[in-house]
Amino acid sequence: MKNLVPNLRQRSDSFWEIVCTDLAIGMPQCRKTGTKDQAKAEKKLEGFKPTIADAPDSDAPRLRCRKDSSA
Repeated sequence: MKNLVPNLRQRSDSFWEIVCTDLAIGMPQCRKTGTKDQAKAEKKLEGFKPTIADAPDSDAPRLRCRKDSSA
């Protein structure tokens, strides 16, 4: 499941981390906040800018499935 909105998660060692889906690779990513204080972690979340995937290049070569009538 893709989580496009970054959110906070508390780890087992009481530190907070920012969790979101990295659109460049399509996988969930975790960023350490380096704090055990939730208020400080929320301030770091406000300044967090997730990476955004580039738009596909319309001029780039692509593979297409050709539908042959003789198949």
